Amino acid sequence: MSILTKKMIMGTLLTFSCVMCFASSDLFESLDIDDSGTISVTEASVHSVLNEMFTTLDENADGELSFEEFSKAGLEQ
Repeated sequence: MSILTKKMIMGTLLTFSCVMCFASSDLFESLDIDDSGTISVTEASVHSVLNEMFTTLDENADGELSFEEFSKAGLEQ
């Protein structure tokens, strides 16, 4: 595989991950109803998939999802 092809692939992957980051950022902000910078169990309950994943994503078991924890879910909507 040529260097140009590798650079094109990396560029495409970086662009895609940036788009996903913005999508998940928008979703995070819409779920963070109290603007605390985290998503509580109550806030997560309105999103069925996130609600099911909450305990797994809450790595430090504080009952809140930080943006970093939330981002690992890979949710877009």
